[in-house]
Amino acid sequence: MLRKSNREFGQAVTIVTHDEKITKQVDRVLAIKDDKIIEGMLDVASAQYS
Repeated sequence: MLRKSNREFGQAVTIVTHDEKITKQVDRVLAIKDDKIIEGMLDVASAQYS
């Protein structure tokens, strides 16, 4: 439903998660550490999480 809304209506969707399975299903990932964005855009397929 969220992907359909994004594609059909051009709506942005924000999901906050620690689940790596979710990150494999999205177009863009922002990593946040100590209240700061540490990566503007990660290659989801090769992203390393700690």
